[in-house]
This record gives sequence, C-alpha cells and structure tokens, in this order.
Amino acid sequence: MPPKKNAEKSSKKSTPNGAIKSGWLPGIFEGLLGGTTSRVAGDASKRGTTSASEKSNSRVSSQKTSLITTRKSTQKSKPKIAPSIAIMKDRLEEILRHQQIAPEVYSARSRLIQTTVLQHSRAMADENFSATSVADLRLMSELYDSIYFDSSCIALAKHYGMAFRWSSRMTRAGGKTTRTVRRATLRRAAEIHYEITLSSSLLFQTFQDDSRPIKVCGRPCHHRLEAMQRIVEHEAIHLAEMLVWIDSDCAAGRFQAIANRLFGHTEHRHELVTQRERAAKLFDIRVGSRVYFMHDGHPVQGVVNRITRRATVLVESPQGEMYSNHKRYLKYYVPISGLKPSK
Repeated sequence: MPPKKNAEKSSKKSTPNGAIKSGWLPGIFEGLLGGTTSRVAGDASKRGTTSASEKSNSRVSSQKTSLITTRKSTQKSKPKIAPSIAIMKDRLEEILRHQQIAPEVYSARSRLIQTTVLQHSRAMADENFSATSVADLRLMSELYDSIYFDSSCIALAKHYGMAFRWSSRMTRAGGKTTRTVRRATLRRAAEIHYEITLSSSLLFQTFQDDSRPIKVCGRPCHHRLEAMQRIVEHEAIHLAEMLVWIDSDCAAGRFQAIANRLFGHTEHRHELVTQRERAAKLFDIRVGSRVYFMHDGHPVQGVVNRITRRATVLVESPQGEMYSNHKRYLKYYVPISGLKPSK
C-alpha cells in the first residue's frame, strides 16, 4: 500500500487511552494460535524464546514507504545488538519466510481484534467510528504483533525507536511506514527510528454512504474498523520487512507473498474514497475544471491543477510563474467547498 513525511495534525479530535499493561496481549489469543500452519513452531521450540523490556515512544492511501538510509561508514558505528534482540530478529524472519494462516483462523482473529479494540477504546463509539486516537492505533498494532509475529515486531522496533500517528494530510495513501536513520557523529552513535502513520482523512470520508463497495488490499470492507485493520496489516509487513531486510516494497513479490500467506491480501492498494472522488461527486469539480472563487471580496477565475486536501487553482496573470504552455499563472490553494464551476 503505497502504504509518503511531515509531522501532521489529525483533523479529528482524539482522546488518549490509558496505558496497556504488558503481558496481557498473548493471553487474549491463546485459543486461536493453534490454527497457524508453519515450520516456525518447531524451530522456535529448539531455540527457545527470550523477552526484553523496551522503552516506548508515543501516525492515519496505500502508497510508497519511505526509507531514509545512511552512508556505509555510519553502519560501522552502530551499537552491537543484544542477544535477545538478535533472537527476536531471527524469529521474525522465520515467521515472514514460512508462516501461513488458514482463512478461517484469520477471520476469527480479525473479529476478536475488532472487539478488543472497541472495548478498550475511549474514542471509538462503534465500527464506523467518527473519532479515534493514537492509543487505538497502537493497541491494534500490538494485537497484530502478538498473534501474528510472536510479539517480535513492535518490541524489536521499540529497541530502536517506534511511534504511531494519524495524519489528516495524507489524501492518497491509506498508510505509511518510515524508517529514519540519523547519522552518527563524534558525540553520538547512529540512531534509527520507525513510524507507522494512517490517513484519518481517507478513513473518515469513506463509509459515509452505501454508494459503492470498498476494498482494501483486495479484501471487502464493510466499515471503517475493517478498513483500518487492512491498512494496519499492510503497514505491519512493511515494518517487519524493514526490521529484517531494511528495504520494503509492497509491489515486490516477497511482500505480496507474505501479505497473502498471513492476511489473505490479494492486492497492495486501497479503494477508499479519495479527495478527487469526493470533489467530483459532491461539487462536480475535477482536475482541469474551470472554476471561480472569492478572493478579497472579488471573484477570481482559474483552472483546477491539483486536488489534495484543497484544490490548487491556476489563475492567469503577468506576475505569475511560467508554465509549459508558455503562459504565466498565480497559484491559489482553495478549499473544495469554496469553488464553483464556471459556466
């Protein structure tokens, strides 16, 4: 989903959840773990498992995942990985390579995750929630980590630095996972930080009516909570691949094979309602439409050049920037609701 990087503020009011006690997550899914088909269980029993307490850090179109890498010289200055961290990394790689989940087990787990998130959320009122919080996103990610990745993915990311965020500015990608590397200096070692972000704008402007069916990652979604789950599943694979192999590409065969074995995903894109679709449906405005809007009390006419959160309107002017058609335009950013089609 190609799950692009500024710090963004959610357009919805969020209410933080209380702290989640460690150690309770695996017990929730004790009765469902037997449906996993893989070679991992046998390998893990020979190796044993080790847990490590990690410190935690306190993001909402299915597009590209951002990777920020450093020069090779900075890799040498990275601190040595503790044995328990190395074990979690090996365990995570085994899961990514071999684990396969039966469809009926996946369905049962998905329903249980829905119930658990709604029960513990202080912001979500129902499956088509109109408010959410970072705590809800974090809890859902931890639940998936617990039952699909043996609690190895989030814990390993927290060893370096891990954050979750909702974004109201993401108008094309449903989610995004980033790996940021801060280069080493004489005074500090190299630092790595991971962040998962979901688009609040796409989720909240979808499921407002029954106009058309919605699919995310090839799976039908009937409400916002299901769509949120599919995006979290997609981003969880991005995070896991980054932790094991550094790079992650949802258009690549490895990613798609993992997504299909674990979650039954058949695509890596979403069909959520985008701002372009909303502008066309509600206001009859599209890229290329001639429109007018009020500016300083006067009507101004122009052409829609781009639609994101707002429309980018080009207005012909001698003082404007030169474009490829050899005309000069001033650029205006106008809310979609503030535009009217020109006759």
